[in-house]
Amino acid sequence: MTQTCFERGASRREFLALAGGAAAIASTPTPDHAAGWEDMRQILDRIHTPVFPRKDFAAARYGATADGKTDCSAAIARAIDACNQAGGGRVVLPKGACSCGPIRLKSNVNLFLPEGPPCSSPPTQRATCRLFARAGKGRN
Repeated sequence: MTQTCFERGASRREFLALAGGAAAIASTPTPDHAAGWEDMRQILDRIHTPVFPRKDFAAARYGATADGKTDCSAAIARAIDACNQAGGGRVVLPKGACSCGPIRLKSNVNLFLPEGPPCSSPPTQRATCRLFARAGKGRN
């Protein structure tokens, strides 16, 4: 059976550490779980579904292939650039196993991945393909 530090005769250092920890915990304010919820409706009202122009840019037209081996990163980047320069739309990846490195989306570009095998990294890269979103603050 395990003894508490008091049962085994705690040292002065152990006692002061425990007392200090207990005081810190006791002085920590408890979170008010209701705080901030009064703003929820205003926050939700500011969120809108993005609307993209109805233009498709087939990544295959820019050199992307779905053989699962060819690195399509440059072709997808060209399709994204063309879509962005045209005012936006949808970049459509070819159906099949598309191999690519990191993809950087630009303003007004919707990346469309058809059903089928997922994106994968080319053999020259160690990491698997992951999509990251970040706020560009108006930058392309």
